Amino acid sequence: MDMNGNNSLLIVHLISDANINELMETFSTIFWLRQHRWFVRCEWSRRTSDYLIFIYTLPYNFSRRYLIGQKARIKSTCLDEWNYCSYTNIHDIFYDENVENKLPFPIRFFNIQFLALSLSISKRFWSTIPTLNHLKSIELHMAQDSIASELQTLLDRAPRLYSIHVYSVVDFLRMKLTSRTVRRLELGSFGDFPQPFLKPEECSLLTNSSFAHQCEVLFISVTNRTSILEFINGMPHLRALVCSISEDFFENRWSRTSLIIDDELLQWFQTRLSSMCIITRDPHLNYSIRFWFCR
Repeated sequence: MDMNGNNSLLIVHLISDANINELMETFSTIFWLRQHRWFVRCEWSRRTSDYLIFIYTLPYNFSRRYLIGQKARIKSTCLDEWNYCSYTNIHDIFYDENVENKLPFPIRFFNIQFLALSLSISKRFWSTIPTLNHLKSIELHMAQDSIASELQTLLDRAPRLYSIHVYSVVDFLRMKLTSRTVRRLELGSFGDFPQPFLKPEECSLLTNSSFAHQCEVLFISVTNRTSILEFINGMPHLRALVCSISEDFFENRWSRTSLIIDDELLQWFQTRLSSMCIITRDPHLNYSIRFWFCR
């Protein structure tokens, strides 16, 4: 292990508790504890034929949290090990049932900048992530009316939140959530098959929301090209828009070239928008259309 100010992680496979005790004894000498005050924590979980063990020095300085199971056990050479429960170097976290149920002791994340959330927000969530003061981006994998108040509380407690990516788009928009700081919306999934394609009446949920008056960057997929014009005209601070339109998607998704001859859709937009708007297709995804606005 490198002790020059850097945390070190050791992953080993052993077969018995005796092996674990012997291993920890090697870090319990005068050299480690008194001369250098180097403390080590061990987390282990039994598998079918052996143990999976994580050993690391304290404090925990990795940018990733390793999870090894709900029945994980811990042992440390530090008598005050509960003072080392703050994982301040971890900035990104996917909060799911693994984090909710499998943390072996009360870990705290104080510097989260990106949060992916796939569970409703419980009391344990707030004890695990007590502050969202550094949160810049959130990815919501669920959005039901039953958790609207919980999500609003989360948004209210994130004073630096800039970006929201949501998959259950219509449910999210119907909740009428608000945030003073959000400027970027990514609504749905993109890539090989963008979804959902929002109908005009569903698009109106966005244009009538508080986000429409502050959004600067928007990713969205729609069924009707006229909905894009409504976004452009109804979102005064919009600087960039990336969209997919269902009719265009099914026509161009298998095209291997970024050059579409006589591009009717781009021409249609160009005749209806100001010359201060630049319109191009994504060179990697032909059915993805990009708008830049000089306002």
